[in-house]
Amino acid sequence: MLEELISILIGCILGIMTGLTPGLHINLIASIMLALSNFLLKYTSDLNLIIIIISMSITHLFLDTIPSIFLGVPNEDTAIIILPAHKLLLEGKAQEAVFLSLLGTLFSIIIICIFIPILIFIFPILNFFLKNHIHIILIILTIILILKEKQRFLTLTIFLFSGTMGFIILNTPNIKEPLLPLLAGLFGLSSLILSIKNNTKIPKQINQNLKIEIKKIKFILIGFIAGVFSAFLPGLGSAQTSVLTSSIIRKIDPKDFLILNSSINSVNLIGSFITLFTINKARSGIAVAVSQLINLTLNKLILIFSVILATTFIATVLTICFSRIFSKLISKINYERLCYSIIVLITILVLIISKPIGLLILITSTSLGVYVQLKQVNKNHLMGCLLLPVILYFII
Repeated sequence: MLEELISILIGCILGIMTGLTPGLHINLIASIMLALSNFLLKYTSDLNLIIIIISMSITHLFLDTIPSIFLGVPNEDTAIIILPAHKLLLEGKAQEAVFLSLLGTLFSIIIICIFIPILIFIFPILNFFLKNHIHIILIILTIILILKEKQRFLTLTIFLFSGTMGFIILNTPNIKEPLLPLLAGLFGLSSLILSIKNNTKIPKQINQNLKIEIKKIKFILIGFIAGVFSAFLPGLGSAQTSVLTSSIIRKIDPKDFLILNSSINSVNLIGSFITLFTINKARSGIAVAVSQLINLTLNKLILIFSVILATTFIATVLTICFSRIFSKLISKINYERLCYSIIVLITILVLIISKPIGLLILITSTSLGVYVQLKQVNKNHLMGCLLLPVILYFII
């Protein structure tokens, strides 16, 4: 028992480091941990290593919204929250943005843990009926998404261009972590560059006594349902699911979207363990790591969810503490210098991880992101970079 508790604490410490590092996706961390597994297993058991990885991933899940909200640096799962979160930051409500994301994450984890027996039963059934029709569903939803816009032709062009770019990049061999430069450019650097251009100032953040509104619960439930589909359908990530789900809902404000997106993110990650157990398919980097290290039995699945619940409450406290620290610091920092620093940091990270070709992707995606924002087209349509490759995956 003591070893398990120590493993959870080690995972939490690693999760703090990875979660607060701008632009770092948990799948990259999972692949690194897996690559080091032979070395790490000399000092610990495979089960304790799994506990460390799970604990780290849950802590990361909670904390990675903080650099996205305060610094505007996204990863694959948080790219889509940049604009609504930035809006709240400029209103002095960044801490509220973190609270709303925390709300969606915390309650969706509790809900999925309650519904484990039902999900174990329905996942194979859903997979059987929907796995061959996902591309049709995506095409219909994408058409609806585009028809909602006033500049339909321009929106379609942007969707197809970003989709083609995403398809080429994701299918080009030897590009490490292609989503890092792609999404950092489309959603991160493009917004930072325009913030510098517009001489954006970050106001002092309001320290509010935040309360849970009952009407917000429905977005957690919607996110839970959408996240379930995202968890077992191949190629459909949480970011794409958030865009498609929000397009179906008639009225959704930035605050509601933050709850929805964080709920989908959580269910997508945690549901991947149920997917691995029921249909033997790993739908996330963390699930891949688990599948490579152990044979996932029912007892081990129960252990994983016990670790998830224990880590959830630790990560909740950590998120509140770090959001308060960031909230106090952000208005005291010269925002223009901060933007330049983040741009330099991301550029260096891209060069180190994705090499010179990653820099080319970063420049191209940033240019497209700036163009779309200047044309006042909804940036959600840039998620075509992930949606179109998924559609083509099923068609081809």
